[in-house]
Amino acid sequence: MVFQMREESRLKFTGLLFFLLTIGVLARIFQFQVVSREPWCSMAPRQYQDRVKLMAHRGIIYDRNLNILAMDAPVYSLAVDPSALEDKDKTADFLSKTLNIDKEQCLEKLKSNKDKSFVYIKKDISKESEKKLKNSGIKGFVFVKERTRVRPFGDLALQTIGIVNKDRKGVGGIEQTFNSWLEGTDGWAILQRDAHNRKFSSLDYPVEQSKDGHHVILTIDHAMQSVVEAELKKGVKKYKAKSGTAVLMDPVNGDILAMASVTGIYRSDEPEFDQWIRNRAVQDCFEPGSIFKIITAAAALQSGLFNMNSLIHCENGEYVLTGHKIHDHNESYAWLTLTQVLEKSSNIGIAKVGRKLGKKTLYRYVRDFGFGNRTGIELPGEEPGILLPPYKLNDFTLATLSFGQGIAVTALQMAASVCAVANGGELLKPRIWTKILDSNSRVVKESPVKKIRRVISQGSSLKMRSMLQSVVKNGSGESATVKGIAIAGKTGTAQKSIEGVKGYVPGAYVSSFVGFWPAETPQFVLVVVLDEPKGVYWGSHTAAPLFSSIVANLQGLTAPRNIIPGPKSKEKKGSIMDFVSLSPEIPQKTESQRKSAGKSSGSIHYIPDLKGVSLRQALETLMDYKIKVKITGNGTVVNQIPLPGSKIKKGMICRLICSQNL
Repeated sequence: MVFQMREESRLKFTGLLFFLLTIGVLARIFQFQVVSREPWCSMAPRQYQDRVKLMAHRGIIYDRNLNILAMDAPVYSLAVDPSALEDKDKTADFLSKTLNIDKEQCLEKLKSNKDKSFVYIKKDISKESEKKLKNSGIKGFVFVKERTRVRPFGDLALQTIGIVNKDRKGVGGIEQTFNSWLEGTDGWAILQRDAHNRKFSSLDYPVEQSKDGHHVILTIDHAMQSVVEAELKKGVKKYKAKSGTAVLMDPVNGDILAMASVTGIYRSDEPEFDQWIRNRAVQDCFEPGSIFKIITAAAALQSGLFNMNSLIHCENGEYVLTGHKIHDHNESYAWLTLTQVLEKSSNIGIAKVGRKLGKKTLYRYVRDFGFGNRTGIELPGEEPGILLPPYKLNDFTLATLSFGQGIAVTALQMAASVCAVANGGELLKPRIWTKILDSNSRVVKESPVKKIRRVISQGSSLKMRSMLQSVVKNGSGESATVKGIAIAGKTGTAQKSIEGVKGYVPGAYVSSFVGFWPAETPQFVLVVVLDEPKGVYWGSHTAAPLFSSIVANLQGLTAPRNIIPGPKSKEKKGSIMDFVSLSPEIPQKTESQRKSAGKSSGSIHYIPDLKGVSLRQALETLMDYKIKVKITGNGTVVNQIPLPGSKIKKGMICRLICSQNL
C-alpha cells in the first residue's frame, strides 16, 4: 500500500513537471511569436539573406577621335578560407610559386587568420594564374570579381587623365575634376544564402540597379600626344634636364591637342609619386625669359608707339638703369629695328620698348594676354602665376619684365597667349574636353569654344607672324626650322630662382621655345620647356631643336573634328568591360592611312577597321592578311589593337576585344 502511494506520487510529480515544462515552452513560444515577434522577424532574414553592392561602371575617357584613354575592366582577386585548408604549408608553397608572392608572408596570413573565412591573398591575378588555381584541387580558394581602371595606351597623357585610387575616386587630371560625372551611383540587391554560403537571386527580392557613370570626350589626340611625349622624353634625357613640359594647342579654337610632363631627375624634397603625377603644364611656374619678348613686342605694335621697322638704340651691349646693368648676351648692338630686336633677342632693345610703353600700359597688355590669372582649364591645381601690379614696379623691374624676368608663368599660359598672337588677336580659354555623354551615348553637356577678349588687332597679329617667322629664318630660332614648313617662334633662356633663395641660383636655367606653324595660317602652337638642362643650356641649343624634332614627327597627323559615338557605341553592362589591360605600341597614323585602312598600296597593307562586325567576319577578314589573332570575349568586336590604319608587319598579332552585349 505504501509502495503504491509512492508510485502514484512519482507519477504525479513527473506529470506536474512535464506540465510545467509544457507551459514554459508554450510561454516561450508565445513570447517569440507574439510579444517579441518583431525583433525576431527582423533578425531572421540576416540568417539567409545578404545585401550586396552593385558597383556602377565608371565612365570612359575618350580622346577626340573616340580612342579609349581610360576605362573600367573586370579583374579577379584571390581570397582564401583558412578554415577549409587541409595543409596550410603546402598551400602557401603553391600560392608563392603560382602568384609570385613570398611564401613565409603568405603562410603567416593563413595561420594568423585561421578563425576567419575570408582572407585576401592577392588582387588582380592573371588569367593564367586563375586557371592554375582552379585546377589545383585545393579547397578554400575564393575568387572575387572586382573592377579596375585600365588605360589601353599605358601611361600616355597620365598627368592629364589622372588615376583612380582604391576607393574608386579620381586623383589628378580629368579623373579628379570630373569624378562626380564619371563615378556613377552604386546599386544594391538582396540575395538568398544557403547553408553553404552560396548566393541566389530571386524575383521577389528588392533590387536597386546601379547607374553607370558618364563618358568624357577630351580634345587630346592620342597619336599627337604619343609623339610629343616620346620626343620630350628623348629631349629630357639628351639634355639631362630635371623635367620637361610641352603643350600643343589649336590656336583657332583653343583645343589642347597634347599636354606632356616628363620628369628626368627626382628631387629629394618631393615624393616620387607627386613628381610622377604632377601636371607641370598647369602646376609649375617659371620665369619665361626671352619668349616673353613676344608679348612686349605685340603690345608695342598694338599701342601704335612702334612699328616693325622702328629703330631702337641698343647701347652697344650694356645699358645702365638706376644703378643696375642690363646686358645683351654674347654680342653688342647699336641700332636695331623692332624686328631685329626679336631676331637678336636683345634684352636692351626690348627693355627700352617696355620703358616707352610705361608701367600701366605694359601691365594692361600683359594682363589682357592672360598672365597673373588662371586660364580656367578644367584640371586640378592650376597656378595663376605671378605678375606684379604697376605700383610695385620701378624703372628697372619694368625693364626686366619686358624680357620675362620678375614674372612667373605656366607653360599653358604661355601657349594660350601665343595662340592669341597667332590667331588674329583673340585670347581663348584653353579647352581640354568637348562633350559629356550618358551611358547611352547621348550628349548631356558640351564645352563650347570660349573667346575671352580681343587683345591685339588682326593687323598687329599679321605683323607678329611675319616678325616671328623672321626670328626662325634669320635669328636665334634658326635651330627650330623644319624642312618644308614655315615656322614662327622665339627662344628663351631664363635664370632660375628657387623658393626661399634670394635672387637667382648660379648655373640654374630654364630653356624654352614657343612657336606656331604654318606661319602664314597658323594651325598649331607648341610650347617646349626644359628645367635645368645640363651643359649647353641656351634655348637655341636645347628647346628649339627639341621643338623642331616634335614638329617633324607630327607631320602627317591631323586633328579631326570631334565626333560622338553612334548607335553601335551604346554600352550595356558587361559589354566592353571584358577589355583586358594592354599597353600597345602607339601607331603614328597619317590621314592617307586612315582613308586606306584595309587597302593595299603596292605591297603595303593596312589593318582594316573591324569595330562593330561579328567575330567570325573579323577572323575571315584577318585570315586574308595572314595575321595572328588573340581574342578576348566573344560576339561583336568592340575594340582592336593595333588601331585601324596601322601598317601590317610580318608576325603581327591583332587583339580583338569582343562582347555579346551590344
